[in-house]
Amino acid sequence: VVIVAAATVANRVIGNLAEENLKRIAEENTARDAEHMQAMLRRQDATDMTSAAGTAKDGQSMQSMQSPKSLTLEFLTGPEGLDKTFPHLVEGLSMVKMNIFDLNGTTVWSTDSRTIGITKRESPLFAKGVVGETSSKLVKNHKVVHLDGVSRPIDVVETYLPLRDPRGGNVIGVMEIYRDVSQDVAIQVDDAKGAFLRTTVATMGGLFLVLLGFIVVADVSIYRSRHRELALVEGQLVERKQSEEVLAVQAKELARSNTELQHFAYVASHDLQEPLRMVTSYTQLLAKRYKGQLDTDADEFIAYAVDGGTRMQALINDLLTYSRVGTQGKDFELIDCEAVLDRTLVNLQAAVQENEAVLTHYPLPTVMADDSQLGQVFQNLIGNAIKYHGESI
Repeated sequence: VVIVAAATVANRVIGNLAEENLKRIAEENTARDAEHMQAMLRRQDATDMTSAAGTAKDGQSMQSMQSPKSLTLEFLTGPEGLDKTFPHLVEGLSMVKMNIFDLNGTTVWSTDSRTIGITKRESPLFAKGVVGETSSKLVKNHKVVHLDGVSRPIDVVETYLPLRDPRGGNVIGVMEIYRDVSQDVAIQVDDAKGAFLRTTVATMGGLFLVLLGFIVVADVSIYRSRHRELALVEGQLVERKQSEEVLAVQAKELARSNTELQHFAYVASHDLQEPLRMVTSYTQLLAKRYKGQLDTDADEFIAYAVDGGTRMQALINDLLTYSRVGTQGKDFELIDCEAVLDRTLVNLQAAVQENEAVLTHYPLPTVMADDSQLGQVFQNLIGNAIKYHGESI
């Protein structure tokens, strides 16, 4: 559950990164389109002035008419401005709607005439445009009145750009351009999320199957071994000589079985550790790069994933050690029973919370023991107590 939660957070982060990249590309393309339109407007304005200057009657009027003009809001919103040239300006571009605001945030021109006069002075993106910054936001399934006058829901990137006077460079208004990115959203964002999710599910599925197979095989092997030992003891009671011969055969078979089990445990633990190491590494990398950038729940989920991966690694090592108990001894050492109990309660935390169990104990001593086997004893005793409790526990 912890790893799935971490995968969900990581999937959200990857989707956000893909959307940010999509907004950045759309913003750059929109800025280039806006520069292209303004350049064409200036070129058209200069052509109109040159034509008018050719018909002037005196040099004074010709000189004044040949002076380059600024692209003012009055010109852009006038009859010779965008209303006349806009269809030609946007030919071949991906924009579906455009608004122009004055510095007070009032819409002074729009491809949808019904929005003229509406104010956006409270919009933070408009405020950035007034101070000369370009900003964008992605809006999915947004109902937009297109250039053809038809309203259709699409995915768009709304980009706010400062409209500058080409002479002095002063901001004289703000342009809001809607760019259709429906296909880009499906390709970049959804594919990025889907690819990561598929990889995570496949990895977790493989890890679960390997672990389940190892537990089943180990349990069957241990059961068969104990069954053969019981049969050997019963045979000794019936006929000692025959029992000794059977014991020799069974001892040889048990040694071979333990050797195979040890080899299988080594191979299985190696195969388990590799995908677990990858999951743990990526969750640690996720925690290092994005800690504090997401909400507190996301940071907590990531921390749970890192801690869960570390504890799973320890459990795999303990399982490998446990499978070698019959073939490889381990010297006893001083073990703090309090520390072993604390570690056991961490592993049983979910069961304790689910059953609302209250555990109390007297102070425990330090003893000579095998740390992993003592932990297994504690976990079995406490786990069985929780599992088979009555009405009160």
